[in-house]
Parts: sequence; structure tokens; C-alpha cells
Amino acid sequence: MIDFRIRIRTLAAFAVLVGLSACDIPSEAPSFSLNPTIKTPLVFSDNLQFLGPGAAGEPAIIDTTSPDFDSLFTVNPGDQSIYIVREVDRIELDNDVSLFEPVSVGPTIIEASIGSFGSQSFTGSSNRLIGLQEGDATSAPPVPRAVDGGSVYFPGTIAMILTVPASDLVSFSSSAATAFGFSADTAPTNVLTVNLTNRAGTTLTDGSFAAATIPVLELVDDIDQVIASTPFDRAPAHNQSATASLTLANLVVPSGARLRLDVGTTSGMSPIVDDPGSLELAAALSPTRYRSFVFDHVAAQSDIVIDETFDLAGDEAFTGVVASGNITLSITNTLDIPFSIDALQLENTSAFGSYSVGHVFASTSGDAIPPSGSTTIVLPVLQEGLASTARVTATLSSPGNPNSTMVSAGDGLHIDIDANLDVDEVYVTPTGESYAYADGVDFDIPEIELRSASDFVELASGTLELTDIVNEYGVGIATLQVGFPGILLPPYGPGDSLVVNVANIAPQSGPRTTSVNLAGARIHAPGEVLRYSVRAEAENSAQERFLTAAQRISGSVEGRDLVPVALSASIEPRSVAVTADANGDNMLDVLSDAEAEVVSIDGLDEFYDFGLDGLEVVGAELTLNITTDISADIELYGTLAGVRRTGEIVYLEGLSSNAVSPSDSLTGRFAAGGQPVLASQMVRMSISGSTPGKVVQRTIVFDDTNSNVDAFIANLPEQVRMVAQAVIGRTNDQVILSDPFVLAADVSLSLPLAFRGDFHVEHEVAADLSSLEQLTDPTTSVEIEVAELALDYSNAIPIGVDVTLRFLDASGVETIVLPAVDDPAVRFAPSPSDALGFATGATDGRVAFPLDEERLRALSNARIVVMDLSVDTGSDQIGRVRATDRVSFAMSGNFDILLHVGR
Repeated sequence: MIDFRIRIRTLAAFAVLVGLSACDIPSEAPSFSLNPTIKTPLVFSDNLQFLGPGAAGEPAIIDTTSPDFDSLFTVNPGDQSIYIVREVDRIELDNDVSLFEPVSVGPTIIEASIGSFGSQSFTGSSNRLIGLQEGDATSAPPVPRAVDGGSVYFPGTIAMILTVPASDLVSFSSSAATAFGFSADTAPTNVLTVNLTNRAGTTLTDGSFAAATIPVLELVDDIDQVIASTPFDRAPAHNQSATASLTLANLVVPSGARLRLDVGTTSGMSPIVDDPGSLELAAALSPTRYRSFVFDHVAAQSDIVIDETFDLAGDEAFTGVVASGNITLSITNTLDIPFSIDALQLENTSAFGSYSVGHVFASTSGDAIPPSGSTTIVLPVLQEGLASTARVTATLSSPGNPNSTMVSAGDGLHIDIDANLDVDEVYVTPTGESYAYADGVDFDIPEIELRSASDFVELASGTLELTDIVNEYGVGIATLQVGFPGILLPPYGPGDSLVVNVANIAPQSGPRTTSVNLAGARIHAPGEVLRYSVRAEAENSAQERFLTAAQRISGSVEGRDLVPVALSASIEPRSVAVTADANGDNMLDVLSDAEAEVVSIDGLDEFYDFGLDGLEVVGAELTLNITTDISADIELYGTLAGVRRTGEIVYLEGLSSNAVSPSDSLTGRFAAGGQPVLASQMVRMSISGSTPGKVVQRTIVFDDTNSNVDAFIANLPEQVRMVAQAVIGRTNDQVILSDPFVLAADVSLSLPLAFRGDFHVEHEVAADLSSLEQLTDPTTSVEIEVAELALDYSNAIPIGVDVTLRFLDASGVETIVLPAVDDPAVRFAPSPSDALGFATGATDGRVAFPLDEERLRALSNARIVVMDLSVDTGSDQIGRVRATDRVSFAMSGNFDILLHVGR
């Protein structure tokens, strides 16, 4: 708000001043005088949105509610840019084309056998480790304190209450430990407790001798460095005891470590040092767990025993096999001592056939296991009987290590067993065991390549047949399952693979046949091989039987009359006419009503008629919104002809990426009135395939960078005619196709609104000039010190606006024009803009209009202001506008006026 200050003075007062200066006496009585100060609001303020009204009802430069404009403009809701848009029509492209050829598969022999036994691998492992060693609780009875160099100690070293437990692998009883590493276990494990009894005749303190302090128990190494410490639970008075519990968890304690007391009295150390019986100390160690030891040496040993059992059958249920091959033992030694294998053997833990319990099928001796190293022992097996579980027994010896040696819980011997055997006979007691085999069937479709496990061909119809099923085994088969993990049934989930079951196949019987309808199935055959697995579940019997590797359960698999309906695969490019070839001449004629798709364009020239002088629209775009469910990339070749009312034809010509090369083989497929069209009269459109299983819309935009669309639209065609040919996929392109497929095009025209030249708009606002009503009195004279109107503006439109203000009285009669008619209009400078011509900010300014008495009196009658806005971009610059671009303005007055009333 700006204050209007109006000073009203009487002429009499002025005359008195004059008279005094000239020694005159006034001849008539003076008038009354008033000197009010009046607060006056703005004359007016307003905002104009470019298109409107705005969301809050703001007025607009172009009112889109008027009949001229209500259907002409479209506003992009994202950036509020303005377009003239025409949705033309849909082109239904021909999809009555089959994309697939029928195929057949097989026949191929399938079988199930003891193949998994025929080449058998057994693995197992065992660890013989030192492990966490557990020690029993120990204690030391109360003894007098020891004093050394002025410090108080528990007599002796920590080694007197620490013991080395016995190990199951290596004995350390003859070795002295020089350091003990404790595990991370805490109370009630690994706790050292010391009891302190005070006989000193005075209350004890810590080593500071300060009253009320508490003694501290310290564990120190052999050079008196503190390893750990903890305070006692009290400061004991004479004949009282105190206890300190120190956790040894995660500590490494040398055997020479001692327990030291940070202790004293308020009288100093004398009461403790002078009297050997002043302090009594007792120590107790809870059960311990050691993670490591350091020994001064490790003694030689000859009684190390290893006894481990390995499961050789694994998932295969057999009582035994007769086989040949090799069994490999890998032994890793992480101890810093060597071992020698005095004797090692592998034996059966159960009987089968002619092989008894304890039958040794492999043995060795004399092998060395180096310290911190490993050794591999290969044991040959020749036509030996191996039970389903085997036992490894070994006797080892070690010369020890004369040097200092560290031993950790994780140290020891790690044994791996790995057997690779060729099996001749398998002994079983049938209890539903499964015999399995897996292989693949060639699955080849011309021009289609199934590469990965996700590629598939979906079938409209077809049959899978299993024929000549024969059981050669002397064991009956309760169930034969032939599984095709690559054939999925609806709804195509992980558990929907095809499994063919054949029940109750008698021993040494056959042949049998069964078939499955594959309509709706999807076939996955990566590498163009359809995988299958055969699993035969044996009968249950109490009698032991033996099987040979030569026996089989066999049959034949064949796919007949497989008709694809969809696929997801790599394909060779295939060309499809998507507008009709009505006469079958292998040409698509854009001027033939029987072959061309035709759409009409209504009202394209309306924007020339809506009454805004100098409006020019530039930057046309012709858009094809392609709707498709083809997941392959598509190259759409076409001829688009625009036909005027006069019959004149103009072709949409592709440029850059939309250009068609004269050498392209498809140029010979297009004509106009029976005459071939030139490559330059065609367009090529690259369309990305759809999301698998979805119908998507892809947008092809023809603008002045990739076509002659400006010239095409400038001809104002009444209709657009189109013929097209699609090339689906590229060489080895991964695609998803199905019959029938969707392919359609919606055609629209979009012209972004821009201005070159000028146009004019009037905007009317109410003006509040009521505080100047005194000036309407003709008897009042005016003496002006300051009288001006100020017009403030903020222009966020990237085009200049020339403004003239016409002030009207209540009857609509013009009272004043600002600026004067002969003066140039007020210029609202355009906003700053980006490379596209859109506003990036606002330009602010102020224009002041000084007023003389004549204009001031004319202004006092005004009640309405008409703003004459002339939008002017000049002849070269193009201004792009958004619907929400706006110009804001406010007019205020600054008046300092002396009124003479009553003369």
C-alpha cells in the first residue's frame, strides 16, 4: 500500500503570508482551511494468466471459455506448454497373418538305468581337531603375601593353578606350556577368583594410600606389564576379607604371569611390608576352556589312532556294489608337527552278497604327513565289494617338535575322501529306490532359435507319445515318471512342468504306450534341445537282488503335429504386409481405396480463423501412436500421402533416421496409382517391441528433424492415406510373438503454440481513485508538489507486451489515456527464456506517469481502467508460452497536492 498525502490549504492563509510581506491588510474574510492526511489504497492490481481462467479464477489474456477458443488449445499438464492438437483417426493394420509353421519332434529313445551307479562318485570328510580344551577347576590354599620391590604378589606364578588338559588327537602331557590362550567363554567359565584376608590392623586401600579406596587385583606378565585387572569387592578392615573375580576370556597368559595387588593402607606400605602375616591370599580357578597353547616342545608319540565312518551310498540306496576305480584320501595337517601313517585301511561296516563285515577293500602304510602341510593318497580298487558305509582306521606316529610350538583349537587333521568308481553290479533290497537318467531330444524350428531357458514355443495343439516302454530289470517298477522340465502347462509356474506317469511295470516286461495332449503347453528347449528325465521307482521286496549296469528301462518319445501359437525366442527377420494387398500383386498402392488405410483431418485450418492478428504456429508434429503386443522390434515401412480438397498430393518424406534408402529391398513394394513411389516419398519407423504379455503403445513423432512434416501440414491435407509393410525382428532378435497379434496406429497432429508478429487483447480492471474526488470541485485550485501514477509489472511471459492505459468514468466515457496518444506505449520487457523459447523467470519493472493539473482533474473522474495489451515478438524471434505464464501489474499513486478551497 502506498499513502496518498493530500494537503488542503486555504487561500487566505496564502494571502496572509503575502500581505505581511507587502504590509497590506486583507479586504475580505479568510476561508476555513483543512489539512487532512488521507491513506489511499492501490489504484488497481491484477494478474493475467496466458490461458485461462486460472485455477483460482484469475483472468487470462486468451479466455478459453469463449466459443472461439474452447476446443482449439490443449495444455500439457506436465510443463503447461500449449498446443493445437487434432486427434485424427485410428489406422487398423492387418493382423490376419500366421507367423508360425507346424513342427514335429522325434522319435527319440529315452531310458532309465543304474547309470548313476555305473559311474559312481563318493565323497566325505572328517576333522580330527585339537578342539577347545576344557580344564577342571583348581585352587590354591591361603598363603601369606609375597613382597617384591615394594609390590605385593600372590606367591608363585599362574602356572601353579593352570593345567594342560588331555587331547584326543595328540598328547601334550610331556610338554610344558609356556602360554595359555583362553576361549571367549565367560562366567562361570574362565574366572580366576582371589580372596584377600586383612591382618594388618588397619583398613586396606589401593596403592594410592587414600582413604576409602579399594584394592585392585592385577594379572601381570613376567615383566610386570598388566594383562588384566579388577577391583576387590570392598576395602577390608582388620580381620575382614575381600574377593576379586577376574575373567580370563580371550586372554593369552604366559606361564610366568603373576597375581599382583595394587594395595596399601592410609599409613603407607609399612604395615604390609613389615608384617609377613598382614595379608593372606587364596586363589581359585573355575573350569577353563583353552583355545591355544604354546609348548616349549612337543614330545614324540606312536599311539595316535584315527577311526572314522563314511557314507558311500549318499542318496543312492544300495547295500553294496562291485566296482573298480580309485579312492583318494586328502589329509591336511595344520599342526606344526609331522605324522607318519603306520597303517591305514578301508573296510565294510555291513555284509552284502559274498562280502562280510570288516572286508578290507583298500589299504596303505608308510605315507608321511608333513607339518602344516598336506598329502594325497590314492588307493586303487579292483573288482572289490564296497558296502554302503565304509570305515577308515589308521594308526599314526609323530616325532614331535623340539622347538617352541603353538597349538590352537582349530589345528588338527582334516581328511577328505573322494571315490570315482566304475560299477559292474549293484546289490539292493528293493524298498522303493529310484533309478534315474536324463538326456535331451532335438527340437528344431526353422528360422527360430531357442537359446536360453526362458525361451519357449507355445502350442495351439499337438501330442506327445511315449512308445515301446520296456523294463529289462529283474526288479518290478512301481512307478515310471518321465519328466519334461522344459514343457510347462498353464499357468506355466515352476511346478507346472509335464510329468508322464506309467504305473506297475512288471520285471522284464513291455512294450507299453501312452500319450499326452500338448494343447496350451509351452516348450522350453534351450540350445534347441528338449531336456527330459526318467525316474523309475522300484518295488518293495525283502529279498536282496543285484542289478547290472547294462540293464535299462527304455522307451521312445515323439512329438506329433505340434502347431505353435506363440513364442519367445530369437528369430530371423520376417516381413508382413500390415495393410491389404487387395489384388495380390505384391505391391501396396497408397491411392487404392481397396489397399490404403484412409483417415480424415477436420478443422486443421481453424487456428487461422480465431481472430488473433499476426498469430503464426510453427514446429508441427505428426504423431503415430502404434499399439502392439509384438515384443519384437518392428521396422515399419510406409507411404503416407496427404490429399488436399483440390486433389493435390504431397508425400510425408522421411529424413535422418526415418529416411528410406533407394537400395532397400522394400522400396519396390509401394506404389501410387500403379506407379512405383520413390524411396524419398517413403518413411521408415523403428518401433520398440512391447513388454512381454502386454499391449503397449509406442509413439512415432515426425517433426522437422526427421521429416518434411512442416511442408506436409502446410498443405492442409483433407485426408491422409497410408500403406505399410512391417519387418518384425532383427537377425537373432529376442522376441515374443503370438497369433493373432495386435498392430494399430492412432494418428494425431500436434502444433506447439509459438508467436511471431503481434496480436492485441484488452483487459478491464476497476480503479480506486476516490481520494481524488476533491479535484472534481471546479472552485478548488491546485498547487502540485508531487502528482504521479506508478505502474509496477512483473512479466513471466517470454514475449514483450506494449501497454496503453485508458481511464473511463462511471459512464464509460474516456477521461485520460496514459501514455499520451503521441507517446510510445509502455513496454513490458519479455521474460528471460531458454533455448526452446520458454520463460525461465520474470522481468520486473516500473513506469511512472507524472501528472499536470489537467490530467490530474481528468483522472479524478476515472472509475475503470482499460489496459490495451499488444503482444509483440518481432519478426524473427519466436516466443513459446505456457498456459500458466502470467504478467502481474499494479498501479499506485503518489500525490502531494495543496488545494485552495473557497476562492
